[in-house]
Amino acid sequence: MNEEQVKSAPNKSFIKQFRWPLIILTVMVAIGLLGWGGYSWLSKKSPSTPATSTATKLKFDQPTSNNDISSDPNGPFYHQVYKDVSSDGLNFTGKGTMIIDKASVPDVVKGSDGKLYIYAVDGAGRSNSGVMVAISSDDGATWKQGSVQIKSEYKEMSAADPQAILQDDGSIRLFYLTATGLPDKKNGVPVNISQGTFMIKSALSEDGINFIEEKGIRYQSVGEQITDPDVIKINGKWYMYLAKGSELIATVSTDGITFEFLQSVRKDGSVSKTVPIDNNQFRQYFCRNGISSATSNNGLNWTDDPGIRIKQANNETVCDPSPVKIDSVWLMIYKVEPAQSNANND
Repeated sequence: MNEEQVKSAPNKSFIKQFRWPLIILTVMVAIGLLGWGGYSWLSKKSPSTPATSTATKLKFDQPTSNNDISSDPNGPFYHQVYKDVSSDGLNFTGKGTMIIDKASVPDVVKGSDGKLYIYAVDGAGRSNSGVMVAISSDDGATWKQGSVQIKSEYKEMSAADPQAILQDDGSIRLFYLTATGLPDKKNGVPVNISQGTFMIKSALSEDGINFIEEKGIRYQSVGEQITDPDVIKINGKWYMYLAKGSELIATVSTDGITFEFLQSVRKDGSVSKTVPIDNNQFRQYFCRNGISSATSNNGLNWTDDPGIRIKQANNETVCDPSPVKIDSVWLMIYKVEPAQSNANND
């Protein structure tokens, strides 16, 4: 199975081939140059070597790259993070505005301090961890950006597909994807996914910027690619939804730390974000011909909502939904892959 086949789906929302060049890209930025051959994305460090510096202020680790180092026309260097609004969580204006350039796979959470935190894949090589954060103190009107710091036991680690949840104690737990064991990708030879181990890990932060990686693996898949964790507590259990191409699967946990596979949720519609709504119901936003949604009272059986929440134009990908409710208004954060980076992707 080659890289193009792994994420095959009815529409381009699910073709997220950029992830693996991105993870290597962020490591390359951190250490100067790193080839695929013989390297994994996680490499043990000596006890005296810090994985990342501890930052007290919001800033980027590296200057913005003006060139696509990964040479991937579908990669996050060309992606943008947008916002849109709705009064009911169903009917958005369709007039989204860009808030972050050269970033992808956004996820928003409202912190205990009332600020909004958007975590996203950094497509411009600015963040050693591979993840950036944008913070708003005015309900999304303006944003300040910088790098996410992840203190890890690995000296060469890079995160992707971040998803944040607010803990009861006010801290933020960040879930993210990483992988090991993928072979060389040079001279145009695609990565053999069957040789990779894909892991969802997590880290905790008190300030939303500086994270300490937790021990262990939240969930892993050997030989089958998983992406885009979506974690929520429903009826006393923790559910982590994961994308396997266009298919969405559900894993379950009693403690929010150790997850086990439960079932397939839907075959066509993944890359989700699930949030509570009224009357003990939950709404799951996901990618399918733009951004669609479904409702459930148990997290397992979903009924599609009519229509499409946010439509996508021809040759444009709109995906990675992340809604948050601010008073009586729903703010939707999402990714747009402009037509120009899709032009040659038939």
